[in-house]
Formats: sequence, structure tokens, C-alpha cells
Amino acid sequence: KKPQSSPAPQKKLAGYIPKETTSSKSSTHSPSAKTPTKKPHRRILSSEPGAYLAALDESIRHKISTPEKRQKQTPSFQRGAFATTPDSDNPSITSIQRPFSIKSLGSSNTSLRRPMAEEWNEERIQDEPTPMKNHQEKNTGKAGFGIRSKVIPCILILGVIGIVVGIVVGLNQNDGSVSSDVPTVAPTFDIDSCFAADQLYIPSERLLSIRSDLVNNRMTPNDSDFDVPLSPQRKALCWIARVDNMRVDKSFPLLAQHYILVVIYYSLSIDVRLTDDWVQLNEDECNWQGITCTPNEGGRVTALELPNERLEGELPAEIGGLNDLRILNLRLNRISGTLPQQIVNLEQLESLNLNKNDLVGNIPEDIDKLTFLRELDLGQNTLNGTLPTQVGNLTNLDNLVFQNNDFSSLIPSELGNLRNIDNIDLGDNEFKGPIPSELASLPQLKCLLLAGNRLTSTIPEEFGMAPKLTDLEVNNNLLSSTIKSDSDICSSEIDRFVVDFNIVCECRSCILGE
Repeated sequence: KKPQSSPAPQKKLAGYIPKETTSSKSSTHSPSAKTPTKKPHRRILSSEPGAYLAALDESIRHKISTPEKRQKQTPSFQRGAFATTPDSDNPSITSIQRPFSIKSLGSSNTSLRRPMAEEWNEERIQDEPTPMKNHQEKNTGKAGFGIRSKVIPCILILGVIGIVVGIVVGLNQNDGSVSSDVPTVAPTFDIDSCFAADQLYIPSERLLSIRSDLVNNRMTPNDSDFDVPLSPQRKALCWIARVDNMRVDKSFPLLAQHYILVVIYYSLSIDVRLTDDWVQLNEDECNWQGITCTPNEGGRVTALELPNERLEGELPAEIGGLNDLRILNLRLNRISGTLPQQIVNLEQLESLNLNKNDLVGNIPEDIDKLTFLRELDLGQNTLNGTLPTQVGNLTNLDNLVFQNNDFSSLIPSELGNLRNIDNIDLGDNEFKGPIPSELASLPQLKCLLLAGNRLTSTIPEEFGMAPKLTDLEVNNNLLSSTIKSDSDICSSEIDRFVVDFNIVCECRSCILGE
């Protein structure tokens, strides 16, 4: 018989009590000692819940520490079942290993203590950081992917439905009416795209309806102006249709008036804004600065007075559509361009004052359509050409001023028909020819200013018979005349008679001018 080597010292594990062999308790064994019979060790659970798990981890680490033992071990990582295998080096010690799968458990000769395994705390085993947990997480990955593949499309569909519903609700709110008790706020529209007549811009039905009504009523001389990008007509149409909270439409009785004033605003505010309170939202045009309306006739504009407001631009032709306008005062500004022909359509006009602007061109020949006109002041501009003879038909005029322009025609004798005129100022032009004697017969004439022209001949003696003439200026012309002290001019009511070196004047009222 081979001498039996002494058994390795038994490792004490917490929670395990190895059963002693039948040999002697002596620390040494005799060669004749019998081999101890292998009996399964009884497993005792500690009263502490974590004692057994700690022992299990320590046993696993002991087995893995030796490479040879690691090769002999069968990997077993199935949660919830354990198998007992004998230690090849020390049969007296039974180690606890997890079987690889439940299927392998059925063919394994190792014994399982299922009742004791069922007593373990399942939650503690689940929290145990073992490779089995990672293995299960990998296995459940496919199931998780299946769930996500169904949930994500649902979320996307719900998101699209929410966006569509939000857009529909927003459009309905914009089209709905707003209670008068709630202050209105100006809606934000892409007004610049409308101004620019962008090809991608789609006009609304409201804009098309307003445009159709304006065209049918001939509120603009050229319908194509509505299609010109950034034109005053285009801007006015866009503003009324898309921004104006007055919500005027084709049924609005004063749509034309509203449109014309907005066109004037955009025509005369190129560099300098008209005024801060023009084209204000929720504000009637009769409350705009410089606007006067009739109190009892539906708010029709009767006066447009904006002197010295630094206005720039050209007078639009649409201004002729203000049929009830009586006063137009835009003096002391920088209005350029020609005097629009449509201005003669203002048949109710009583005062037209455009003094000291930058107007050019001719005066409309049918100016006599303004039969109610009492003041016509176009002085200090650059108007030229011929002074229309039709001016003599404005019999209600009391003030006629064409001073400091470039008129180069004869002074029309028809001015002698102005029976109510008391002031005529034609100075600083290029008028030529003789002074019409018909001017001396004007019964209400008080002031006649003809200085600074190219007038020739002599001063008519008839001015001595003018009943109310007090101020006469004829200096700086090409006149040549001698006025005796006993002439009718010297004995007339003239208090101020301004002449130059070419005129010999013996009257006490004579003043040598420039």
C-alpha cells in the first residue's frame, strides 16, 4: 500500500461545518490509517441573511485562484439553482458551484438541495454582481429593442398630430372676431414680403377683394401700380389688407378715402416719416395729425394740413380722390415731382398752398375746374412753362401767388377777370411782354407784385384809377417810364410804389428798389 499523504488543512468557511473523518484526531496520520469515507456535508444557513452569500463568493474566488482548478470547473451561472461538486484535491470539502443551465442540471449527478435554495433571498441574488446578470441583460436586449421599435413610431405620429392641430387652431383664432372689451394687439405678418411683391407671396382673399374694389372704382390711375414692388400703392394695399386693425373691406363706405391717405403717407415718407401718429393701428384716420373731417357726414376728410413737416416725395395721383377736401396745405416741405393732373378733381377745394417745395413742370390747363378756389399759392417752386389763361376763370380767387418760379410766358390778360382778387404775386419769374392794363381795373386788388421779371414797355396809366391798390412793385424789369407828379398814379391810393433806375418817378410814394 502507498502511504497516504496527510490531508490538506481544511479551510473553514463561514456557514459550513465540515464533518470530521473517522480517523484519529491526531495531527499526524499513520500509514495504516483508513481512507475516510466521503459523506455529503450538511449545509447550515447562518442566521444572518448575507453570511451564506459571503461564503459562496469566497469559495468561488478560491477556486478561480488556481489555473488548474479553473480548467476543471464547469461554468455554471444559472440563477436560482446550485450544485455541489467534490474538491479533487480534498474530497472532504464540497464546493458549491452554479450549474450552467437548467438543462444540464437534469443530467448532472451532483445533488441539489432545492428546498434550501428556495429559502434564499431572491432579491439579494438579483443584486449580486455576477456575470449571470450581465448575461441576462444581454438576452433581454432584443426584447427591449422590440418594444422601442413600436413605441418610437407612436411618439412621432402623436407629435405630428399635435403640430397639425396647433396650426389649425392658430388659423381659426386669427380669422375669428376679437371682443371689443379686450385690447387688440397688432398681428405679426410678413408685411415685407407683401411690399416686395415676392413671387412666393400668396395674396389673401381679403387683399384680392380690396384690390378689385379699388380698381373698379378707379382709385388708382394705373392698375399695374399694385404689382410694382415697394410702390406706395402696393404698400397701401398690403397695409390695409393685412395689418390695419380697422378691418376695412370692400363694404367699408370710406375704403377709398382710407386707401388714399395711406398712399399719401407712403408717398411722402421716403426719408422722413410723415408723423408718428399716422397709419396707427386701431385709429381712425380723422384722428391723424393734420386731418380734419366733417363731424356729421360719416367722417369725410375736408382738410389736409401738414406744413413744415419735412415731407419728401411726390404727390400721388390718388390725392384727386378726396372729393370732399377743401384745404390742402403742404407748404414748407420738400415735395418734388410735378403737380398731379388729378388735383383738378378736387372740385370742393378752396385753398391750395404748396409754397416752398420742389415742384416742377406745368400747371394743369384745366385748373379752372376748381371753381371754389380762393387761394392758389404755388410760389417758391420750380414750375415753368406758360401760365394757363384758365386761371382767369377762377373768379373766387382772392390770393394768387406764383412768385419765384420759372414761368416765361406773357402775363395773361384774363387775370383781369378775377373780380375778387386782392393780392397777385408774380415776382421773380421770367415773364415777358407788357403789363396787362386789365389788372388796373380789378376792384379789390390791393397788392400787385411784378418785380424781378423781363417785362417791357411802360407802366399803364390805368393803375392810377385802381380803387384799392396800395402796393405796386415793378422794379428789376426792362421797363422804361416817366411818371409826373400830377399823374393819376401819384394822386392814387398807392402808398408803396417800388421802381428802379429805368423809371423816373416823381410821386412821393416812389421807392427805389433793387
